[in-house]
Amino acid sequence: MATQRTIHLATQIQNFLDHCEVGKNQSPRTLVNYHHYLKRFEKWAGDIDVKTISLDMVQKYRLYLNRLGEGEKKGIK
Repeated sequence: MATQRTIHLATQIQNFLDHCEVGKNQSPRTLVNYHHYLKRFEKWAGDIDVKTISLDMVQKYRLYLNRLGEGEKKGIK
């Protein structure tokens, strides 16, 4: 039985950003925005194995974002 290797979120974020920069020739500002929001997700989720990301996890993260700043200002949509 083959052991599945772990694919860390941090590694995949960097791979994605590299692809956007070189493969898709996206603007530096786009890369900054992608980096900001992807790292924000990584901070929330941890450097997890990307194979563990589920729809349920994404929904919980969206709820977390929506509730940011409750009381002061409305969260991110």
